[in-house]
Amino acid sequence: MKVGRFRERVNITTDHEKAGKINVYVFGEVIGNIKVQPNYVSLGTLKKGKAVEKTIKVNATGDTPFKILDVSSSEKEIKTALETVKEGKEYLVKLILPETYTRPLAKGTVTIKTDDKEQEEIQVRFFGRSHVQRKKTKPPEKKPKK
Repeated sequence: MKVGRFRERVNITTDHEKAGKINVYVFGEVIGNIKVQPNYVSLGTLKKGKAVEKTIKVNATGDTPFKILDVSSSEKEIKTALETVKEGKEYLVKLILPETYTRPLAKGTVTIKTDDKEQEEIQVRFFGRSHVQRKKTKPPEKKPKK
């Protein structure tokens, strides 16, 4: 089975008169040589003029070492940086949203390329939304009753 999350349906056919067909939903995750935490990054509420930095931890699940070959973001304005904690075993991937970011949404994918044959490319989605200040408005004036 392929490394990663899965969600499937198993159809069971029986000779039972009331439960002839049964659908069983199965979900889980196949863990490979590399584990990524978190598998989804929330950038939270983005505030104008404030930079955001999040960290993705990438580590070996067993004794098989690996190398990270490249790290990139699908959003050009959002930068990535790689830090080696323990060569072949543990890395930190930084996701950096600069203070000059002005879009209302930050949505995309960080792609981590490795030399592991089963997990050559690992993708981690990210999302953040700008804080929108609402204009203070006066409540509508009540019309006098006649």
